[in-house]
Amino acid sequence: MTKFSNTILENCFTKTAALVALSDLGEQVRSRKVSVEDYQKTKKEIEGIEPLHLELAIELDEKQLKQLVTKLRGDYAPNFLVETTVNPDLIGGARISYKGKLEDYSVRKNIK
Repeated sequence: MTKFSNTILENCFTKTAALVALSDLGEQVRSRKVSVEDYQKTKKEIEGIEPLHLELAIELDEKQLKQLVTKLRGDYAPNFLVETTVNPDLIGGARISYKGKLEDYSVRKNIK
């Protein structure tokens, strides 16, 4: 991973936020602060990261999402970005899908 990719992953938890950071890096290329090669390599790395899909019963604020992603990066992999959806039908908890594996930690699962 490039130093730019690592910085993006340290500061961004969602794919959307990472793409915004990548766009900002593109601006630095235009102002010649970052080489085109570094940008292209970083872009390829960020776009190639398989996201962890997180389906939640409620929407999390930024602080809560950061805490959860930090924990999940320790459990799953250090380099992933999150795509979140809110599904109130889960009642509570979450469903996590990563690399083809689905884990259901929802309250709904335990009620059925």
